[in-house]
Formats: sequence, C-alpha cells, structure tokens
Amino acid sequence: MSVRESDEKGLAIMPKLSERVGEKRFDLWFGQDTSCKVEGESAVFYVRNNFAVNSIRRHCRQEIADVLDSFGLKYQNCTFVVGS
Repeated sequence: MSVRESDEKGLAIMPKLSERVGEKRFDLWFGQDTSCKVEGESAVFYVRNNFAVNSIRRHCRQEIADVLDSFGLKYQNCTFVVGS
C-alpha cells in the first residue's frame, strides 16, 4: 500500500466509524481531536487522552472492529496513541 493509499484509507475510516456508532456517541467518545492513520496492516487512532482511549475501547470496540474489517484491517492490530 502506498503512503497515499494509506492516508486515504485512514481518512475514510473516521466517517464510517461515525456512521456506525452514531453521531452523538461519536462526538462524545471520539470528538474532533481523534484521527486515524493506516500503517501497513494496522490502524492507529490518535486520541486526546487516556480517558478517551478507555471509553472508546469499552463502548465502541465492536463498531471499530466492524469498520476496520470493512477496510480489510483487524481490531487486534489497531493501536491508540494518546496526545497526538
């Protein structure tokens, strides 16, 4: 996958995730500060703080897994980076 394809895939994940979890839940747990980048076979979510990471994992795990699967990625390979 080229860098351009990786960036496009990462950008495409967030709107799909918003659709899947619903706008209110998405705004609550992800907000405008969360972004996603695809690095190889992994999705990396850049999240504002540890509370958000824990909440996302607890409340949106299945939705993330479903969206990542639709992009040919696995939840097991996804990581969360705080403060980026």
